[in-house]
Amino acid sequence: MPKVAAIDDMSGIVRFRIQIDENGEVAAVTKVAGNVSPAQEKLCRDALQNASFRRIGTGSGGATGFYTFRVSVQ
Repeated sequence: MPKVAAIDDMSGIVRFRIQIDENGEVAAVTKVAGNVSPAQEKLCRDALQNASFRRIGTGSGGATGFYTFRVSVQ
């Protein structure tokens, strides 16, 4: 799963809904919650858009799921 580094001094979370097509490619990434900076959000979104997924079941079509990034600055 994608991981990103903190790029500013704000801790927080950002949660995305991701849609995966039948080939395992990311079709859409939509922010559903979060309190990180716009720059940190973009870094997280880009990491998800560049991720690839593989089918683990026998169904056809794509899938929808959620991914939450937690950014901690100490």
